[in-house]
Amino acid sequence: MKLYYEQAICTSTPKAVMFFFSIYSYLNDYSYKKDVIARLGFIENKFRSQLDKNNFYLVISYADKVSDFKDKTKEATNELKQTYKLTDLLSKANIMVINATNNSDLENLKNKMKI
Repeated sequence: MKLYYEQAICTSTPKAVMFFFSIYSYLNDYSYKKDVIARLGFIENKFRSQLDKNNFYLVISYADKVSDFKDKTKEATNELKQTYKLTDLLSKANIMVINATNNSDLENLKNKMKI
């Protein structure tokens, strides 16, 4: 991951760090889940001291593909915090759950990120 992404995302002080992942794939594909955990771990290790709620966005997409997505998203974020020890990182995150095919969800995301 470092080989492919370090130049693109590893600045000394990032203006924003955005991480998008599919809750549907996270719940249904163990390989994808491992990738999400590894990438979040990389973000935490690389930017630990520079992240706060003003510049770190965790966007959970494909909510429309998961029945009871509110509970499933909460379970997934709790698992990431407790089982995979990402509590510090997720406490700094603006967590948004979206259906990327819904204009209202995308507009809310845009407004929250101020873009």
